Amino acid sequence: MRHCVVSAPVESSLCTIRCRKSSTMFTSRYQYSTGNNQSDRSSATGISFAAYSLLLAAVFVPAVGVMFYYRRQWRNSLKNYEAENIYQTPFVDSKTRALVQHQGSWFPVVMFPRLQRFEQIRRFTLRSDDILIVSFPKSGTTWLQQIVWLIVNGTNTENDGLNMEQRFPYIEYEYPGLNEIEKLKSPRLLKSHLPYNCLPAGIETGHGKVIYIARNAKDVCVSYYHFYRMMSMVKYHGNFADFCRLFISGRVAYGPWQDHIADFWDHRSDRNILFLNYEDLHQQPEVWVKQVAEFLGCSLTAEETAEIVRQTCFDVMKRDSSVNYSWWDELGMRVASESQFMRKGIVGDWMNYFTAEMEAEIYECCIKPLQRQGLVFTDRPH
Repeated sequence: MRHCVVSAPVESSLCTIRCRKSSTMFTSRYQYSTGNNQSDRSSATGISFAAYSLLLAAVFVPAVGVMFYYRRQWRNSLKNYEAENIYQTPFVDSKTRALVQHQGSWFPVVMFPRLQRFEQIRRFTLRSDDILIVSFPKSGTTWLQQIVWLIVNGTNTENDGLNMEQRFPYIEYEYPGLNEIEKLKSPRLLKSHLPYNCLPAGIETGHGKVIYIARNAKDVCVSYYHFYRMMSMVKYHGNFADFCRLFISGRVAYGPWQDHIADFWDHRSDRNILFLNYEDLHQQPEVWVKQVAEFLGCSLTAEETAEIVRQTCFDVMKRDSSVNYSWWDELGMRVASESQFMRKGIVGDWMNYFTAEMEAEIYECCIKPLQRQGLVFTDRPH
């Protein structure tokens, strides 16, 4: 029997629209009311064409059009920042290459077109039962999200109709946006790649529960390289050596890696923060699944723990259309000739990419500073 003091989310009303062009069902979790009885459903079918058009715009356009929204942002956004705080990333599509430096970290200008965007996120009000998954990109975020989803909702969620982006809204992303996230029922499950000092300020006073996952720098660098190449908005066309230099310099989205991790490592003893290590989760998944459940106030049986471990192993998740980001292909967000969103999910793939010189440089710039603070990563398979 599973007991959890974090109550399972009340099932949200769902509004679905089928797009004949792509034969894809887009499902919105955000505050549309649909009838639950036959008369309600019948009246819903009589919706006027104008209202239907508005509904289509509210659900379909954000899902498909957010990529094009970002492409329109870049021209007007650059003038909102001082030139010395802008870095034009080489080997990247001209419309998405600009990064802006804010409080020591680098962010895509297309996602943060104005300084006020950072301020809005800082002011966002967290609830005591919010659960926020945070990481530097390509550090096991989706893996941890699926673990948390199954802990909170149980392992029988295959037909809930939601994909990972709908289960865990990305708080700094334009869609669905902070206004819609504010309306979600508790407990809200949220995701972010923001560094500690850019997250909602309530975290610093103990509001919400933050689970942070960190991964060794070399595997993150390799995975991030493939992600940059995969994203159709980015279209990175440099080689790995070029990208490795960018990563080590910290001039990648959300970089520098070591600063991102160091801030959360410093707060690992805060009562509302749980710091996890990707490699430890690989080696002892049962131990760390139970640790996450305990942090969330949940009690799992041995059978439930084993089932969560089974459902969150890489091969199972890669086949699961609700978590593998295959919907990005439908939306044109992935370059078809590049890797899938879920690529390998292993420890030690960096050995297929790094030269001895690269390894020495990333150690000095990224790994050694964290070792001095007592954080040591395993970067080879057991």
